[in-house]
Amino acid sequence: MKICTLCMIIILVDLVNCAYGQSIIGITGGYNRSTYFDRSTTLPTHYGAQYNSQPTFCFSVFLKPRNKKYFTVGSQISFINKVLNLKASYGGLGFQTIRDDHIHANYLYFSLLPELSLGKKFAFNLNFGPSIGTLINSRRRGISYETFHGNRIYWPSESSANNDFNTLDLRIYLNIGIEIPLRDKFKLVVNNSYSRGIINSADGGLGNYGCFINTNDVSLNIGLIYKLEKFAFSLLPKTGKKFNNQKD
Repeated sequence: MKICTLCMIIILVDLVNCAYGQSIIGITGGYNRSTYFDRSTTLPTHYGAQYNSQPTFCFSVFLKPRNKKYFTVGSQISFINKVLNLKASYGGLGFQTIRDDHIHANYLYFSLLPELSLGKKFAFNLNFGPSIGTLINSRRRGISYETFHGNRIYWPSESSANNDFNTLDLRIYLNIGIEIPLRDKFKLVVNNSYSRGIINSADGGLGNYGCFINTNDVSLNIGLIYKLEKFAFSLLPKTGKKFNNQKD
């Protein structure tokens, strides 16, 4: 509920701050790679874990002002699919549990996009800002092994992993992109982005380990931009340095 309220605030701020100039709307999609790391400094006794991931996909929709300024602020909504391959072991004297899990998680992120833009015909953009996400759903498939005094039992499992992760994810977002004019109101855009999680992704439900998991996401996207001539907005006041005779 809190996530939905925040998203509505972001959308309303964009729409209410109608100003001057032009705006652009764009959609991109492509490659995403999430890496996981455990930042815990007080790991449980007899604990061991290995994290790895594989390439997945993501896509985004964004709205930005084009007000002939170096610096503007826009917003973006992104869908990201993440994969976590987790092999962990824990136990004590006489017994040990090993879990080999393959987890898919889908997130929806809402990002504020402060942007530094340089160039007239070809625009080079730099974005750096906060991004807040919510877990849509997640699924775990894996095998568990349990050893007790030399006897091993194993069983496959498949279930929801929603309870293993926090619903909220907060990260810092960095993006470098280039806009290439095509024809009329359309542009080609290529973005390379990086984000770092700054709060725990897991809530400790992964079997008393992994409760300090954070993520780094690297994405390479390509897409299209459309110029909205009759719709303009700005999150900034009507001041700032302008280009001379800048054309979109």
